Amino acid sequence: MNLEDEMRDLQLADNAIAAARSRIARQVELLQALEKDGRNTRLAEKLLAEMQRTLRTMIEFRAVIATAIDSMTSKKL
Repeated sequence: MNLEDEMRDLQLADNAIAAARSRIARQVELLQALEKDGRNTRLAEKLLAEMQRTLRTMIEFRAVIATAIDSMTSKKL
């Protein structure tokens, strides 16, 4: 890949991470509402944990892209 492709992928990763954080925040709100209503939250908690694991993976992937960009730009100096 070239620098332009990596920069595009970095922006896509940033957008995906922001969207995931927003969805996680909403899931937390829903979980709290279920708890407040005295409802079973087991599945909501499992979903939240999976969403958080996915976010961590996304952040790790973003770091790989950023490292590739750093490597490309340091070679040009």
